[in-house]
Amino acid sequence: MNAVQRWQRYSAREWVLLAGAFAALCGARAALAVLPWRVIEPREAKNPAKSAGKRRAEVSELSISVARAARIVPRSYCLAQALALHWLSLAVGVPVRVVIGASRADGNRIRAHAWVEHEGRIVHGGSEDVGSFQRFARPAAKRSRH
Repeated sequence: MNAVQRWQRYSAREWVLLAGAFAALCGARAALAVLPWRVIEPREAKNPAKSAGKRRAEVSELSISVARAARIVPRSYCLAQALALHWLSLAVGVPVRVVIGASRADGNRIRAHAWVEHEGRIVHGGSEDVGSFQRFARPAAKRSRH
């Protein structure tokens, strides 16, 4: 089945999700190109939604949409995809976590990878052997002085 035939099978909801994923992915690519990390670093959701089963399905749909959009947005590497999925998930009230890790590759080179977790499970970017990556520590949240 070619791409046009696949696209013709998408439902209206899938098209809407794909459009949102495309916009988020383009935004993530642009942000990574011009903004410092401290500005775009993913933050934890403040008021996560409660209905877990429905939210898991929503994250799965969003992840599929981001993967589809990544096929058409140039240089949509793992970090851009993870940021896009993070932003989309926050928009629908689903808390996800962007995880970044590094490992040594052949010849002592360093490899890095980003993936997204929801409720402790990898929901995007798990195609790499993430077990071989050492997770970067998340900085402690800044406390406000009151």
